[in-house]
Amino acid sequence: MSLIAKSTQMFLSIALRLATNFVVFVILARVWDVRSFGAFMYSFTVSTLIGLLIDYGFGLQLLRDIGHEPSRTREIVSNALRAKLILLVPVLAISFGVILIPPISPASIPVFLLLLLSVVLNSTALLFNFAFRANQRFNVELRLSAWANSIFFVFAAVASLAGGKPIFMAGVFAFARCVYLIISGRVFARTFGWPALLPFRSPSVRNMLTTGFPFCVHLSLGTLYFQVDTIVIRALLGDEAVGLYQPAIRLVMGLLVVTEVLSNVFLPSMAAIRQSIEKLLSEGRRLTHYAFVTGTILATIMLLWSRDIIVCIYSTDYLATVPVFSVFSIVLFLRYMGISFGITLTVCDRQSVRAAAVSIAVVLSIFLNLILVHRFGIVGAAWSSVITHIVLNLIYVIYTRVELGFGLLTRRSYGMFLCAALVAAIYLLFGSQPWLLKALETLAVIVVILSIGISPAEWKSVLAGMQKVLRREKAGSPP
Repeated sequence: MSLIAKSTQMFLSIALRLATNFVVFVILARVWDVRSFGAFMYSFTVSTLIGLLIDYGFGLQLLRDIGHEPSRTREIVSNALRAKLILLVPVLAISFGVILIPPISPASIPVFLLLLLSVVLNSTALLFNFAFRANQRFNVELRLSAWANSIFFVFAAVASLAGGKPIFMAGVFAFARCVYLIISGRVFARTFGWPALLPFRSPSVRNMLTTGFPFCVHLSLGTLYFQVDTIVIRALLGDEAVGLYQPAIRLVMGLLVVTEVLSNVFLPSMAAIRQSIEKLLSEGRRLTHYAFVTGTILATIMLLWSRDIIVCIYSTDYLATVPVFSVFSIVLFLRYMGISFGITLTVCDRQSVRAAAVSIAVVLSIFLNLILVHRFGIVGAAWSSVITHIVLNLIYVIYTRVELGFGLLTRRSYGMFLCAALVAAIYLLFGSQPWLLKALETLAVIVVILSIGISPAEWKSVLAGMQKVLRREKAGSPP
């Protein structure tokens, strides 16, 4: 399967999942008042953070391990499932602690528990999807994603538009994820066989937990440093501030869909060629160019059209979100900038370095949020995220260059970086501009970035791949 076909199916699968969640949250934001939406999103954030323990970074680990040995798919997934069952014990213990020492208000505890259940079910269902993804069977994953998210969207949309209360909506989340798990598990069993759940304490399970610990640390802390601001905002400013801050976060997470696509497409292919430094460097630079192209274009649209996007999607009740969303355009660009460095470290078995770097980012994020949120409110939280991402990217760039000898940044990368900096400077100098001028500026950036970021040879390859896919679809042949 060509890179274009793989990327397209991967994009559709992930985009469908993220878009469904995003649209549901937008509906909730419009139906509920800001304070109720903020309280629900805070419970959702806390349950997601606790659920990271049961995720344990298995996504990256399975993509790497199955990419090395596809014939062991059932064995590897079985080990991961048994490890998840073991990890349920600390998850339940932490949840009990959250209820006893409540960052969650007593009225929100049932909502929190149902959302936590949905997170655990969703994490397990995704495990089966990772098996298809690692085996390059993106069409199967796409079908699973389409079924699961269609069911979730229909139930959630009907319930929210009918005026469903937070407790009822949390139940819908849990029910939809349970259906997703059943569907994914059945398809996995038909393809690879039923996973073995016993014995729990086998050497292979212990090995999976041991080798997966750096992945767990990276995933947990990587999410924490991007979500800790919500915890601090709730503690210092209350539910309403969370309700104004979370819409910007949800939009950014939706726009990060391409980073997940690029990671899942390039990680297995780079893992397969990691013994060849020359090939690995070439593939890493290609990933860097694609990430810079996407990140610069999306960040430009975010920055120039921030007010229009927020008002159009959420309504004028969320005008206070506009400055936060504008600042997050820088965060979005930095997230895209760092993707190739993170994947290179993973492929080169430097996951512990990523974990250490993200640990530093978490500490820095907590420190900055406590200072800046108290001083500048929710906009201060956005700027703390910018500073944290700058530091994290610097660690990645310096380590890959000095320790690994990988210069992933090229002249084309620096050119796109300067273009992004120029757009930001113009915005700071002139502020909001008439829509025609913004449209022309956006179009100019897209043209310049595409001409810099993608070489003529790559354009020919992309066009040839698209033509090949179209011919195959027209002929009705399978991908």
